[in-house]
Amino acid sequence: MTNSSFEGAIERRLLAYAAGAVGTLAMSQNVDAALVITTVDVTIPSFTNDYWRLETFADGAGSVSLVDASGGTDSLRVYSGGFGVYFDGEVYGDPNSGGSDLQLFHVSESGRRAAANFGPGDTVNSGGGTLTQSFTDVASLGRTFRNGFAEDVRDYTGFQMTVDGRTHYGWIDFTANSDHTITFHRFAIETTQNTGALVTAVPEPGHTAAIFALGAAGLAAYRRRRAAAKQV
Repeated sequence: MTNSSFEGAIERRLLAYAAGAVGTLAMSQNVDAALVITTVDVTIPSFTNDYWRLETFADGAGSVSLVDASGGTDSLRVYSGGFGVYFDGEVYGDPNSGGSDLQLFHVSESGRRAAANFGPGDTVNSGGGTLTQSFTDVASLGRTFRNGFAEDVRDYTGFQMTVDGRTHYGWIDFTANSDHTITFHRFAIETTQNTGALVTAVPEPGHTAAIFALGAAGLAAYRRRRAAAKQV
C-alpha cells in the first residue's frame, strides 16, 4: 500500500468514527458512500396485518422514513400475531419513475422462506440471500423462530430497494417481542447505488460522546500533521 493510500485509509476510518457516532450518517465501504440511518421506534400491535411505506430520498442523499400507508400505497407489509412475524416487500408506484420496489432477502429453511439474519459488521448486498416480494418468515406458528432469530432479541434483516431505477441496499433493526408485537428500531439505506449496506449497532450509552470526540479530534490532529508535513 502506498503512503497516500495508507493516509487515505486512516482518514476514512476517522471520518467513519466521527460520522457513525452521530447515529444518522456513517461512512461505508468507500469514502464516497454513506449509510443513512433513521430511528423510528415504532411498535406494531399483536394480531395486526399492517401496511407501511418506506420512503427514501428522491435525490439520493436524504433520510429514510416509515409512513403508515393503506394497502394501495405500501412498500412494506408486516404481519405480527399468533401466526408469527412476517415481512413482505411491495411495489409502490413505478420504480423506474419516482416509485420504489422493496424486496426482502431470504434463505430457504425447511422449505420456507426464512428472512436473512444479519448482525453488526455484516454487509447487506447482492450476496445476502434470495430476493422476494412474498412473505419472509421470522417467527412462525407456535413462535418457533427461524434462521437464528429469537423473541425479545434485537435483530437485523436486509432488503434491496429500487428507486428511480437505482438499486440500493439497506437493513431493518427490529425486535420480535414475546407478546406477539414487533418493534422497528431503525432503518438504514446506503445512498450510493450498487454499494453494500454495513450493519451497525447502536453505540452503548456513554460511549457515543467519547467515540465522537475521539474521531473528530483525531481527524483534526491528523489533518494538521499532514498540512505541517507539506510545508517542510
